[in-house]
Amino acid sequence: MRLGTAMPTPTSPAPAKGSRTDKPLYWTDPYSWALRQAALLRQRDCERLDWENVAEEIEDLARKDRSSWTSLCARAVEHLLKMQHWGPRRPDSLRPWSREVDNFRDQMAEALDDSPGLKGVLDEMFAKAWERGRRAAAKALSRYEEDAGLDGRVARRKWLATIPEEPAFRLEEVAGKDPRQAMTPQDDELWPPAVERVLRDGRPERRPTRRRQVSGRDRSADLA
Repeated sequence: MRLGTAMPTPTSPAPAKGSRTDKPLYWTDPYSWALRQAALLRQRDCERLDWENVAEEIEDLARKDRSSWTSLCARAVEHLLKMQHWGPRRPDSLRPWSREVDNFRDQMAEALDDSPGLKGVLDEMFAKAWERGRRAAAKALSRYEEDAGLDGRVARRKWLATIPEEPAFRLEEVAGKDPRQAMTPQDDELWPPAVERVLRDGRPERRPTRRRQVSGRDRSADLA
């Protein structure tokens, strides 16, 4: 029955089998179904409530929260792996990649603040995120090498063999803090050691200066 329509009477013709009106409102009009269930819940009308589908929708909300955090973590893993393995060849990309990681970290922290119960399944979510991030990074890295002339399939197999299947980074190194600890501030300088080395080596060196005499005073002049 659609929301807002009259209850069918005994003399009402039965809907044709297989027609849209022959299917439950849950499948034909989810929006109206949701409003209907909300109204029944507020009325404490247990008899007419669509218990099975309501329970399924509530569980789906929990699955969406888990999926959202896992996806954000996977993106952070992907960018960290690109920084580790491709940063030395493309140092100009380190800054934008690190900014992307910071953005994912902020969203991961917000998701945990909104749904603290997710902290109980962090290990499981992180394991899934690593696998997704690993495969995404291998795909991206193989594409970079393909642009340089290497066969894409060969490059993908190479990177999948290079990046370990088990997490090579700790959760707090990906999240920028230990997400299990409440009220822990975000540390933008916390990186996996392998990434930290690339960032350190990729920073521009300070150009040497020399001293020279100008107008009776010592001034520093840039050799460049």
